[in-house]
Amino acid sequence: MRGSTAGISDGLKGTSKTHYRFVTLLDLSISTFLIAPLVVSYWRGTFGLMDILVYPEDPFKSSVVSCVIGYAGTSVLTMLQDVLDRSLHPNTHRITYYAFSRLYTALFSFICVNHWRGGWMLLEHFTGTEPHTVAIITSASIVLLMLTKTLRNLSAPPFAIATDRREGYFEVPRAFKYSTQNLGWYLLDCVFSVCVVGSLVVSVWRGLWSLLEIYLYPGEPAKSALASMAIGYALVSRDIPSAAFDIYLLISFSGTINVWRGIWNCLNHFFLPNLPLLSFFITHSLCFLLLVLINSSNSILVRGVYFDCQEDGEQCVDFPCYYIRLFFQERRKKKLLRASEQRRMSHRPSETDTLMTVKRAPEIVSNHSSPSPTVNAVLLLHAKQWILADWYSLSLCKNQLLHHAKDSWQQVLKAVSSIWPRNRKYEHKEEYDKDEHKAECDKDEHKEECDKDEHKEECDKDEHKEECDKDERKEEYDEELPTLPLLPTNN
Repeated sequence: MRGSTAGISDGLKGTSKTHYRFVTLLDLSISTFLIAPLVVSYWRGTFGLMDILVYPEDPFKSSVVSCVIGYAGTSVLTMLQDVLDRSLHPNTHRITYYAFSRLYTALFSFICVNHWRGGWMLLEHFTGTEPHTVAIITSASIVLLMLTKTLRNLSAPPFAIATDRREGYFEVPRAFKYSTQNLGWYLLDCVFSVCVVGSLVVSVWRGLWSLLEIYLYPGEPAKSALASMAIGYALVSRDIPSAAFDIYLLISFSGTINVWRGIWNCLNHFFLPNLPLLSFFITHSLCFLLLVLINSSNSILVRGVYFDCQEDGEQCVDFPCYYIRLFFQERRKKKLLRASEQRRMSHRPSETDTLMTVKRAPEIVSNHSSPSPTVNAVLLLHAKQWILADWYSLSLCKNQLLHHAKDSWQQVLKAVSSIWPRNRKYEHKEEYDKDEHKAECDKDEHKEECDKDEHKEECDKDEHKEECDKDERKEEYDEELPTLPLLPTNN
């Protein structure tokens, strides 16, 4: 519902001026006469269903219930935006993504209407509808929005629409953009964005709407509704001077709220006035389905905080009414990418040729006694070009080609390892392994012989040692024997 053109590059301005003006006029017409009435009808239907079904006899209780649903639901979905964005993607689970994303939009739309309905009815309950009180509260809210540079958040269809594109589908811009790492500040940021800025915007809308109800043909609802519609479309279709940014936003807001009030009250007066429940249900359900079919259901939502003058140059006064232009921009972007890829493909060998070259690397090497510099250069060139091609493709579609790039790199490494074996002295790995095995066997045999010689020497030493010990013992024994006297001989 609200929005900004920051980050949207209008890629069609470089084309024909006539074509660009025609497409811009189509966007404004679709926003003004198709999307805006459908969005207003949905809000009117949901608002009316809550009036009938939730404490119709007690407006205060009904407003409290809407406040709880609105403020709590908006805060929760604001905190869950990163989780939803990581979990759901059309490239992984397309059907699940589209089903859950539209269910998310339906839930968030109901929450947004209750957020506004609760704040609106509580303001009326506590401040009343006296003209001077309403004017003071509205003026104070406008001043606070100006001081905080958040006046742009008053924008709504037909001055701001949002398509159901994948980019930023679950994004809810916060005022201070704290990350979840600072959990306390992150929660305060979410609460401030929802409760403070959101409540100020509701106060301004409620104030100007109430003043129109008081002063524009009071007591004549049909005439008042038609007058509001005429004023609103007159301001929307007029080229508003953009000398002062705040004045520009306020004039556009006046046109927006008159369009909303005119369509809303015309439906109340002319579309099944005697069957309000059926009238509300049809506008609630049918308009949502039509917005989903034309890919603009996000235009219903009021989410996030946008600051004034975030855009560059003339985009500060350019409201986000991109519908047909986004379609043509996507087509032009894909066309430019295809042309760029074709130019790059024309300057490099095909992947089939490169794959065949890498697969034939062992055969090429085996046909040469030693890898020649030419063969090495050709193989490395093909490998390098193939890797560069994979990286280029990876930049276009990273998730799909990671596995392919890994296989390519393994094949290149295998080819290179076959070009440079561990020992250039041998042409084939089998011969090298045989020689290594033979050398190891020779070493083992030599070691066994050495062990035998050492054992023999040790045995000889042991025998020699035993003989020496015997001689020593004999000498000691001889020394210990006593010297006997000689016996006399008989003559």
